[in-house]
Amino acid sequence: MDLVATPQADIIHKINTKILELKKGGLSREDQKVPKSGRLRFVWEDHRECSKTSVTVWRKTRACGAYKELQDVSDHLFFATVLVVTLTECGKTSFQAVLNSLVCLENYEEYQFRLESKAQKFLESTAAE
Repeated sequence: MDLVATPQADIIHKINTKILELKKGGLSREDQKVPKSGRLRFVWEDHRECSKTSVTVWRKTRACGAYKELQDVSDHLFFATVLVVTLTECGKTSFQAVLNSLVCLENYEEYQFRLESKAQKFLESTAAE
């Protein structure tokens, strides 16, 4: 039986592909741009005090909640998701189906990867900024 291509299936495919890339080659130059862009910092900011419209605050809060829920189940899955799923995608209500399928997995071993020391140092220096 063929799987029907859906936006949710596409997102899960992007995450799985990124996990394989991280296992094989570590962080690419494109991957290194994501933490520098502030996406990781964004996840931990409080967006309730934002001066934007309530819809913008709602989307940002929703996206942050989804990222944090993934981090609660697997740091590796969270990191790969942050690298390939934009804040806009993550804040959409349609992302809930992706989130539900990922947070209820019985085992997260297939999502584990080990970064080389150069990539680890890059992430540590980015976090310190």
